[in-house]
Amino acid sequence: MPKAIYASTVGFYQEQGEGVDMSTDVDSGIAYKKDVISLSNSAAAVSRQLLRTESGSIVFVDPSSSTASRPVAITLPEAEAGLWFTILIKKAGGHANNSTSISTGNNDTDFIGVFLCEEDSDNNLLYPGASTSKITFDRSRTAGTMIELCCTGTEWAIINCITDADVGEITLADSA
Repeated sequence: MPKAIYASTVGFYQEQGEGVDMSTDVDSGIAYKKDVISLSNSAAAVSRQLLRTESGSIVFVDPSSSTASRPVAITLPEAEAGLWFTILIKKAGGHANNSTSISTGNNDTDFIGVFLCEEDSDNNLLYPGASTSKITFDRSRTAGTMIELCCTGTEWAIINCITDADVGEITLADSA
């Protein structure tokens, strides 16, 4: 199969190889970047339902308000194969009550996969068990936490999760 290349002067053309290359012409105006959703609890608590049309987005979370009772709650769209999101918690929660949670929105739709946690012991892997539809990150030591999620159609798979939080600072529950 030939490689398709785009140039603003001639449009698409073919060369030997595979795939599509739209990055060789910097003046073409075509670039790939993820849509960005920014959530901050600076003014109030946040409860955000992500939409299937926002699939592929990166969600930046800033839960650093020092005012109490301003958690950030993210609910994923209804399960549909191929939906995916990257969630990055930029800063630690500013108050003890300001956690960040991610929910499937349905107790029958669970998370599967593994968390790689910063832990002083050898117990640095956390596996959601059956009936885990909500993940809550304690407000402390979450700055830089990144979680990538992809939906299989029946559950949300944790493709990648790296966090400075200890295993005990992440709560897994069936309370979507």
